Amino acid sequence: MFFKDKTSQRKLMSILSVSFSLFMSHKIFASSLDYQFTAQPSQSDYDNIVRPIVNSTRFQFMSFPGASSGRILPLSISVGAGATYFDVASSTKTSLSNYTNGSANFPASIVYPRIIAQLGIPFGLDVALNYAQIPNSNIELSGIALQYAFKPKLIPLSFALRAGYTQIANYAPFTASSTNAELLIGLAVPFLKPYLGAGANWSNASTNADFTSNGVTVHVSQSSAWTEFYGMGGLHVTFIPFIGIDFNAQISSSQTIYNAKLSLDI
Repeated sequence: MFFKDKTSQRKLMSILSVSFSLFMSHKIFASSLDYQFTAQPSQSDYDNIVRPIVNSTRFQFMSFPGASSGRILPLSISVGAGATYFDVASSTKTSLSNYTNGSANFPASIVYPRIIAQLGIPFGLDVALNYAQIPNSNIELSGIALQYAFKPKLIPLSFALRAGYTQIANYAPFTASSTNAELLIGLAVPFLKPYLGAGANWSNASTNADFTSNGVTVHVSQSSAWTEFYGMGGLHVTFIPFIGIDFNAQISSSQTIYNAKLSLDI
């Protein structure tokens, strides 16, 4: 695939440049995420199929954990385009091969763009919105989140608590959603602002539908609910006034998700 054999740093730079072309054309991958079940999957195989994509759709601020109000106006606005990238595990491909007709075309890596808007209001609060459509599919995700950030006096550190909710639409044949919460700490210095954090997402997916395979109708009824804990590290760059560049990686026991964003911050 496109990102094979690249270092993490080169991956993040590639994600940032690719994200904007994705908004113009959803044809970057020849692969498709559309598939149908050919048999009732076991619980473990169903988990393998739904969890990687649903985990990656959790709400993403892609920003430094600091209060953003009061730069010029009492309210601050950040609007940006970002991208999320992750590799598809071999166990997912195996489960797709066993129970669906989509394993041959399913990509080994997925990258998709996001639109991210963030409104900073007084008292250290930020409200944020996410919207994304995954290329070569009808899958859409929309989310809303709240951040409370505070900076102690005398030390250049900033802390933030975040909570977000994401609804996944048109992910046929699934109904799915995700809720996540994060605690972050950042070094509040000019130009380069690194940060670390930890989070958890609580997700669910279900399927209750009929599928026709080789002239035979198969009814699939399966569901999954799970909790995933992850750590993260990121960097916010502001060499140009009002222009923000963000990179972060989120690491869990099941997958690593890379994010990048370019934003206008007023």
